[in-house]
Amino acid sequence: MPNFGVQPLKDRRWPTQVKLSGINAPAEQWIVDPSLPPLGTDPRYPTLDQIVIPRGRILAVRPSPYNYGDYTIITMADGVSNKPIGYTQSNILRKHEQHIQWPPVVVKQEFIELPYITTVNDAYGQLQAGDRVTAYFGSLISTTPNPMDKGRIVKWLPRRQVLLNNGAAATTISLTAAVYPAFQPNVLATFGSTGALVATTVSYNWNATAGNWEATFGTAVQYVLYEFGQEADQIVGEVVRIQRIDQAHLMQGWLQWVTDNFAQWDYPPLAIRVPTSDVTNQTPAVVVAGQQYRLLNRPVAFWKPIKVEIQGSYVNEEGNTISSGAGWLEMPLGSEWVANWSIGKYHSIDPWTGMLYFAGNVTVTAVRVSYSYETSYRDGRLWASGQIGLTDGSGGSGIVGMPPHLDVPNVAGAMRVIIY
Repeated sequence: MPNFGVQPLKDRRWPTQVKLSGINAPAEQWIVDPSLPPLGTDPRYPTLDQIVIPRGRILAVRPSPYNYGDYTIITMADGVSNKPIGYTQSNILRKHEQHIQWPPVVVKQEFIELPYITTVNDAYGQLQAGDRVTAYFGSLISTTPNPMDKGRIVKWLPRRQVLLNNGAAATTISLTAAVYPAFQPNVLATFGSTGALVATTVSYNWNATAGNWEATFGTAVQYVLYEFGQEADQIVGEVVRIQRIDQAHLMQGWLQWVTDNFAQWDYPPLAIRVPTSDVTNQTPAVVVAGQQYRLLNRPVAFWKPIKVEIQGSYVNEEGNTISSGAGWLEMPLGSEWVANWSIGKYHSIDPWTGMLYFAGNVTVTAVRVSYSYETSYRDGRLWASGQIGLTDGSGGSGIVGMPPHLDVPNVAGAMRVIIY
C-alpha cells in the first residue's frame, strides 16, 4: 500500500507552516552589529568576550536595504535613527570569527525591573508611573552619544511644534525649546517682522555652549515655526512604578539580615566585615615628600573602593608621561578582578598602618584619597552585613540588603517597566 504523506500527488503542494514563533522572543537569526564598541567584560569571569550591549538595554534592528543575508543585524536603540523592538535579558557579546558564543535574543512583551538612576533615566524629564518610555540617545550635551548610556530607558519626548518670536529679524536664531542634541529640529515656516511668510533656506547647528539648536537662514526672519521631538513609533514601553530605595527606604529590606555563616568558614579575623566610615578627598600626612604618606584614619577597609588622586604625573609601561595638568589625576588600579582596593598599579596602601607608597615612576606634588576605614573594633563583627558579594551593597550602591540586580552606583530606586 502507498505510504501516505510521502507519496507525491499530481498538482498538489504541501505548504509549510506560516507561523515561526511567538513575539515574546522572535525566532529570528540575529547577528550583533559589528560597529558597536566594547563596553566591558564580565567582572566575575574575565575572558576575551567583550560586552557590546549590556543587559536591560533597548534593542533595535539596524536599518539596512533588502539583501539575501541569513541574519538580521541588531544594535542598541537610540530613539532617533532606529526603531525599538524589545530589550535584552542578558549581556550581548561582540562576535568574533571562529569563536563560539550564545546567539543574541530579543525579548518583548514583558514586565521588567531595572535600577533607577536619575542622572540617566531622567535625561528627557523626570519619569513617573504611567509615562511612555523610549531609548536614550546617549548624551545631553553633544550630538555624539556616549555608548555607555546609549539604549537606556528614558521618558518619551513627543514631537511638538513651537512658534518662536526672536524679537528682531536675524539670519541666525536660537531655537530655545530644542534643548536635546539627539533631535534635530525641523523648521516648518518662517515669517518676517510684519508676519508675512518668508521663503528661505535653512541649516541647523547644535550650540553646546547655549545648550540648544540654532537655525541659520538665507534671509533674515523674526518668527520661526518649528517642530522637534520623537514620533510615536519610538515608544518601547510604559513605567508602572518607581520605588525609592535608600538607607531609610529599603526594598526587600529583610535581605540585610540574611548573613553568611562566617563561623563555619575559614575567614581570618582581619577579613571579617566590621562597621566602616567613609572619607572623601582626604589630604594625607607627608612622611617622605613625593614618596610616602600616611592616611589619617586606619585600619583601611581594603574591600571597599579606594580612589587615590595626585597632582603631578607618572610614566607608564610604554614610556609615555601621563600628567594631571591643572587638575587631579586618578591613579590606575592594580587589577579590576581582585577585590583588594589597597593595591594600585603604581601605588600601594598598608591597610593596617595607613601608609601610602608611590613607585619611582610617579612624581607627586599633591595627593588626596577617598576611602573607608574601620570605625571601631569595639563594635565587633558587622551585624546585618548581607551576603558577601550579593546583598552587602558592594556592587556600588553601598546599601546593605539591596537586591543584586539593582546594586549599582548612584541608584535611587527600582524602576518597573512594561516592554511592549
